[in-house]
Amino acid sequence: MDARAVPAEAARKTLVRLDAVEQLYDRKIRILGPIDLEVREREFLSLVGPSGCGKSTLLRIVAGVLRPTRGRVFLGDRPMEGVSRSAALVFRRRRRSTSTWSGSPATSGRTPRSSRAA
Repeated sequence: MDARAVPAEAARKTLVRLDAVEQLYDRKIRILGPIDLEVREREFLSLVGPSGCGKSTLLRIVAGVLRPTRGRVFLGDRPMEGVSRSAALVFRRRRRSTSTWSGSPATSGRTPRSSRAA
């Protein structure tokens, strides 16, 4: 192997890095972390979990809207200071449907079950 070869992962620039980030409520109750995370160019990240597990809190910290109780956030190689002008948050409000679809929206039969002929 060529000693000059650099693994593809190491060659990608780090976009966001969290070092031991924690969020405490009233400086006593841990609601997030500690978490270490690194997101590099061309990576796709999904935050999945039940309501109240800290997904939105983590996004607010990364955007600079919420300052972590402990730990540090880096954008590229610079520490986060205040709100990031390169990040945006848009929270989608979940709407409940009153009807159930009979098939996938991609199918041609988009008739709600409640209005199908018996």
